[in-house]
Amino acid sequence: MKAKFTQSLLSVSTALLLATGVINPNVLAAQVNQNKIVNKSLKATISGLDGTSSKYKTNSVQDAVKKTGFTEINDKTYYLDNKGSKHTGLLNTNAGTYYFNESGEMIENEIVKINDAQYSFDENGLMETDVTRGNYYFDQTGKGQADPKAYDKIAQAALSQIGVNQDCTMLVTNSLKAVGIDFHSAPAGYLSLGEVTNTPVPGDIIVYQGHVAIYIGDGQAVHGGWNGFTTAIFSVNCSTPFVAYVHPTLPLN
Repeated sequence: MKAKFTQSLLSVSTALLLATGVINPNVLAAQVNQNKIVNKSLKATISGLDGTSSKYKTNSVQDAVKKTGFTEINDKTYYLDNKGSKHTGLLNTNAGTYYFNESGEMIENEIVKINDAQYSFDENGLMETDVTRGNYYFDQTGKGQADPKAYDKIAQAALSQIGVNQDCTMLVTNSLKAVGIDFHSAPAGYLSLGEVTNTPVPGDIIVYQGHVAIYIGDGQAVHGGWNGFTTAIFSVNCSTPFVAYVHPTLPLN
C-alpha cells in the first residue's frame, strides 16, 4: 500500500508541474521513453547473461561454450568438439589427416609412432604421404617404412674407409653414423641394433665371435682390423665363426 501511495503522490506532483508549466510535456515524454529504452536494454543484458540469449554474452563466455573446431590456446593448436572437449588421436578432414596427442595438442613438423607405425606431419599439422623424411619413406597411406637407400649409405660409408687403420668395431661404428646411429660396443653388442635376418642387404651388420663387419653384397664385406688393423674388403666367410646378420633399426632422422 505504501508503494502505491507514493506512486500516486508522484503522479499528482507531476500533473501539477505540467499544469503550471514548470515541466515541458515534450521533455517529460522524451525522458519517459529513454527510461523505457534503458530498462529494455538492461533486461536484455540480464537475459543474455543467464543463457536465454547469446547476443549479449561476453566473448569469453561465447568462446567457452560455443567455440568448436581448430583453436589456438597458449600458442598450441587444439580441436574442440561442440561440448568444448579437446580431440585426441587422428582426425580426418576434407583438407587431410591431423593428429592430436594425449594432451590434445596438434602435432606439427614431427614424425610420431601411432599403433606401431611411423607417420609424418608437416608444419601445418597435415599427415604427409609419398614423401621421404629422414631415414623413412611414407607411402600413400602415410605409413612409414625404413628407406632402403639409408642402408646403402651405411655400405658406402664402410667402403669410404678402405685402407684406414682401425679395428673392426670402429669401422662399424663409423659406418652407422651415416644414418644417425651413434653406437660403439664389443662385437656382440651390435646384435642389439636390429633384427637378425637370413636375407641380408648391403649395409647390414655381420656379427662374428669376437669380430664384426659391414655387408656390401655379393658375399662380400668390409672388415676393419684386417691384416694388421687395416680396413679391407673380404668375403663374408672368414676364419672367425659366423654368428648372425643384423638388419639395423634406423632412427627417424
